[in-house]
This record gives sequence, structure tokens and C-alpha cells, in this order.
Amino acid sequence: MTEPHAPTCAEIAELMPAYALEALAADERGHVAQHVRVCGPCRALLQEYADLAEGLLAAAPACAAPSHLEAALLRRLRAEPTRPPSPWWQRLAAWLPAPARPAAVLAAVLAVALVISNLGWARAASEWRAQQAALAASLQAQHLSMEMLAAGGQRVVLQGSAAPEASGEFYFTPDHRQAVLITADMPPLPAGMVYQLWLVTADGQRDNGGVFSVDAAGHGVLIVDAPHDLAAYARVGVTREPAGGSPAPTNPATINGPIS
Repeated sequence: MTEPHAPTCAEIAELMPAYALEALAADERGHVAQHVRVCGPCRALLQEYADLAEGLLAAAPACAAPSHLEAALLRRLRAEPTRPPSPWWQRLAAWLPAPARPAAVLAAVLAVALVISNLGWARAASEWRAQQAALAASLQAQHLSMEMLAAGGQRVVLQGSAAPEASGEFYFTPDHRQAVLITADMPPLPAGMVYQLWLVTADGQRDNGGVFSVDAAGHGVLIVDAPHDLAAYARVGVTREPAGGSPAPTNPATINGPIS
């Protein structure tokens, strides 16, 4: 009798979005629940999907009341009562022939409601796509880093310098060119700025390792394709640069560390 197939991390990751939305069949939900009980990285990834699914319920942002609203309302309450203006749909009806008024007013109200609804869904869809792209990048980086470690690769912790609270993890295999950078607690970026990774040789030559941004928690991921095998470099560092990157660093390193 053959042993039942145990799903891999990659197979479980494909089920996670539907699991977070409670859209899986019972047997598949069981596979995911059983796997994440014993797999820390998948459990953390599932929490990200769950947070995203919960955020969709409140995708439309709340609008703060203007600071002058309270004073304006008090002035109006103290004023002599006046006849309130007619609602816009009543003013619209006054311009229409009597038989056409009910249908026209209903159509106008529905049209306004549809426009408002579409604007809200468009904003929510845009945020969903951005979050999905960020999750996909994070998932790919986690998979690559685990594959590198399983194949004998190395993990180096980068320490904050210009920002002491910031940190990073650099995963690489010395005789390969691909690497993964995962950051945490990086300072927020001003508009028009990005973070840029530098690969530094023993004699101080710096090669561009790519640019990336971070979320509100300072978390960022970058999949690196170096111009040479990683064994050619002695250190890596990350600086804040103008959008698109710079040919050479223009700011102090936010995080850095040796890799050889």
C-alpha cells in the first residue's frame, strides 16, 4: 500500500489564496491546515494572505471630516430655520414632464450610485493587484532562498548603519549569480526615491544589484542577477537613490555587510 502524497510547500502556496478566501474544498483545506501546523514559512505566508483577504472587506478608504465642519454645523443650527433645499432628484424632476418623472429620477439615482460603486471597486481592484504583486514577489523570494539553502547556499545578515533598526538577509551561492535580498524595518522612502543594492569587490568596485521599494513596515524583497558570480564580491550594501537607480552610490549605506 503506497503512502499518501504529502503536498510540497509550492503546492500548498498555490492553494493559499483560495484558503484565505474560504473557497477550497474540504479535503484541500485539510491539506493546507495540516501543512501549516508544522511549516513555519508557509504559516507566515498564509497569515499574509489572510490579512490581505481581511483588508479587502475595508478596501474603500475612510474619509476624515474637514476641520471646519463642526463650527459650520453649529452656525447653521443657531441660525433661523429656513426651508431646506430640495434634493437634487426633486429639482431634476421639476424639469421633466410629469409622466416621465419617476423613471427618469430612478435612472439618474441608479446612474450616480453605479458611478460611485465603480470608483470604489476600481480603487479596491488597483490596491488588490498591487498587494498581489507584492505577495507574488515575496513568495518567489522565499522559494528561491529556501532552494539556495537546500542546495548548500549561504545566508548573511546585513546590519543597519545609517538606520540602526534596519536589517536584511542576503541569500546566495558563491558560484552562482542569482541571490535574494529580504529587508525589514527599512526607513520609509520619500517620493521619487528607491533603495539600490550594491555588490562590492575587495578592491572597492561597486556593481549595481538592482533597485526595490519597501512597504509601510519597511519590508522589501529583491531577486538579484549579478554581473559576475557572487564569489567575486566581498560585501553588499543598500543605499537610498533617485528613482531608477544611480551609477554609483550617492547616500550612506542604510544596511550592509560582508559576504565573504
